[in-house]
Amino acid sequence: MDNDVKKEVLFAIPLYSKILPKYYENRKQILERIQTLVREELEENSKNNYRCCEQLHLDDSKYTRWLMQRLANIAAGCIKEHNADLMLNHEVHLLSSWVNIHPQGVWTKPRTHSQFDWSGVFYAQVSEDLNKETGLIFLNPFPHKQKWASKTKISIDAVDGLMVLFPSHITHIVPPHKDTINRISISFNLRLLPCSPIPSLIGDAESV
Repeated sequence: MDNDVKKEVLFAIPLYSKILPKYYENRKQILERIQTLVREELEENSKNNYRCCEQLHLDDSKYTRWLMQRLANIAAGCIKEHNADLMLNHEVHLLSSWVNIHPQGVWTKPRTHSQFDWSGVFYAQVSEDLNKETGLIFLNPFPHKQKWASKTKISIDAVDGLMVLFPSHITHIVPPHKDTINRISISFNLRLLPCSPIPSLIGDAESV
């Protein structure tokens, strides 16, 4: 696990987060590529779409591939730190990813991704306003109040270049935001599968 990854515990469940410093070197090109993909998808579907660019990790642009490789590799390090014994004979597989385009005031209802093991979000474009806004809310999964889990929810601020990784079964909500620009984030899901000769990740992020 990277030394600068932050680990927290919410409701006795691990939460990892990290700012990707090298993201800013490629941010312009990544956002331009996302906008191109979104525009092509909207032209094809002729409708507004808040969720688009499915399977972004399979895009052939070197910039989006660099980002998705980096996210997958950081996630694998965090998961190994959390459960080293299981990772002796399992691998992390990045199986789905997509782009979220959220105009001002848009929100998403409570959801889980329980068919996967771990999920993550990366904030690709957030307003430069110094007033931080909530990007993600996690709901307490325990039906009864516990001494060690007295909060009913925990909020995560949306920060440009921030990756957040969490267990897929925990319920989360994306609240509305007040940004004057569209908030752009990338969601992704991972599963732990028995080791096989097939590469589990999508290459070496540092090679791009």
